Amino acid sequence: MSFLTDRTETDVITFEGYEIRIDTSYDTILRVYELQEEAIFDDAEKLGITYEMLVPNYEQYPFDTYKQIAEVVRLAFDLLSGGKSGSDGESFIDFEHDAERIYASFLRDYDIDLQKEQGRMSWSKFIALINTLSDDAPLMKAVGYRAMKIPTEKEVGKKERDRLMKLKKAYELPSQKAKREKEILAYMEKRLKSREMG
Repeated sequence: MSFLTDRTETDVITFEGYEIRIDTSYDTILRVYELQEEAIFDDAEKLGITYEMLVPNYEQYPFDTYKQIAEVVRLAFDLLSGGKSGSDGESFIDFEHDAERIYASFLRDYDIDLQKEQGRMSWSKFIALINTLSDDAPLMKAVGYRAMKIPTEKEVGKKERDRLMKLKKAYELPSQKAKREKEILAYMEKRLKSREMG
């Protein structure tokens, strides 16, 4: 039940005797995720920018070493994940790629305009709402096709299998597409090598 009593004002971590308020608004966290994909910054720069994004009053704290800043950022992410670090396998949502689907899904299911919620809706509420979207929401339709295991021709027939494969391909994430193309290329190279040897 803690989710129902959580308030953004209590999004505080303690480090080296300081109570540090973390900006947990969903749009800030999405910007942090976008930053991690930026090639123009090195890891140290990304860490510094992340720290400044997550800690609105960062100037008032005496943290200036890489180790201190990294620990504050780690504690902030622990707070955001409810103390659960790491990923639970493959993700079928890409916040940047799916931005329009997420926006449309919130509007359709909850009548929430996410643009009006910037700086107000917490990350935990945002994730809770994503996790409870209806199956008909645009985002969940895409996730359904991405996660789907394609049935065999025997199970559904050639026409239905082809239709499902087309939909899975249409909704796939760029990372899934890159992985699929890499697998196809590896398979073709293997076949070519076996022909050359035979």
